[in-house]
Amino acid sequence: MTQLGIMIEGQEGLSWERWRNLCRDSEALGFASLRRSEHLISLMGDESRDCIDCWTSLALAAEWTKSIQFGPMVSPMTFHRPAVLARQAAAVDQLSNGRLILGVGAGWNEHEHETFGIPFLTMKGRMDLFEAGVGLIHETWAKSNPKPVQNPMPLLMGGVGEQRALPLVAREAAEWNYTRMDQEEYKHKRQVLDECCKDIGRDPASLRYSVMANYIIGRDEGELRERALKLAAVVPRLKRETPDEILKAARASAFVGRPAEIVEQVRKYAALGVDLFMLQHFLLDDRDALELLAKAPMIRTVPTISTIPEATREPLSPPLITEPMTAIQLPASQSDHHPMIAGGALSALRAVTFSQRCEGSALRYASSVLRSGCTRFMNGTKHRTTAPDGDHRGSKLPRAGMLRTTRCSHINRKTMEAM
Repeated sequence: MTQLGIMIEGQEGLSWERWRNLCRDSEALGFASLRRSEHLISLMGDESRDCIDCWTSLALAAEWTKSIQFGPMVSPMTFHRPAVLARQAAAVDQLSNGRLILGVGAGWNEHEHETFGIPFLTMKGRMDLFEAGVGLIHETWAKSNPKPVQNPMPLLMGGVGEQRALPLVAREAAEWNYTRMDQEEYKHKRQVLDECCKDIGRDPASLRYSVMANYIIGRDEGELRERALKLAAVVPRLKRETPDEILKAARASAFVGRPAEIVEQVRKYAALGVDLFMLQHFLLDDRDALELLAKAPMIRTVPTISTIPEATREPLSPPLITEPMTAIQLPASQSDHHPMIAGGALSALRAVTFSQRCEGSALRYASSVLRSGCTRFMNGTKHRTTAPDGDHRGSKLPRAGMLRTTRCSHINRKTMEAM
């Protein structure tokens, strides 16, 4: 069943009261998942906007909700010591009785790193840190107590890089998130990800596939124009001379229209095999928009294999429309249905891959990077400011082939010594 979730850009005016209301409304209206970004400052140029702490807000979400899945989308590894992040995630998973999905990424926004004195490495450096950090997160859960309720806790990752990001998703993620409305690129990246899964013996159907997109909904043209003006006030790139021009511009990267029109747009995209649409809810006080989404007849597609226990799988039925969507709920965890978990296969794979990638020099490298004030040069090459190969938040990702696969243990020793 294709589901809808709500994505909150926490750096664009999110206050504690707004977060409380969004937690309660998202759950009450039956959305499948609630997620929020982790940034330190507005990405829209208005640094006066509230930006409440991500992990404090997630701990509160565990208390303010009872059934909805929630989590960060995503927590950059540049912001966190991996072991500390793992412990925070385990605590929130305990508080929520196993409802956290842990989104992790490499970090991409240079401005907020420089503003708050956080080292911003090269693209390769951030990917190295990210990959090693994922291994340390698993190691921390194995060594520390209390354990997360979910075993293993599902990891959410983005990225479209074919050399490092998608292979990492295939090895470690429970969900892959894509952030564009480019259906041709989506189909290509799905093919690449399928091959990455098959290369390591993983069933591609065990991954959950989600797409993040903006939306503008209204009962009529008047409501659509009104919301378009409000959205453009929050998202400056959408500003135009008239509301109709805003709506036209938004259609290139968002679901736009009356409820029935949005259903049809979602249906077409879902046919590519999307399990979950995370809709960016920029108008934080607009509960009416959430209600319109929740009450609209939503798509029910062929159930995905990854969400159906083996013993209860039934012949797949053709797609149909069902309403309302308010009864939709996510399983507390998909981990029981992960084909690599049986017999400890996943643990064995991690033991092999991360003992090769993350021990010794890679861990010393990650530690030295965090201690270092060097943010401009690595291996003699000025860093790029585009999003890293393994992060799904950037507006422009590097094309395939820009990065080569490199083991962490082969990092330039002179670079480490210089740091």
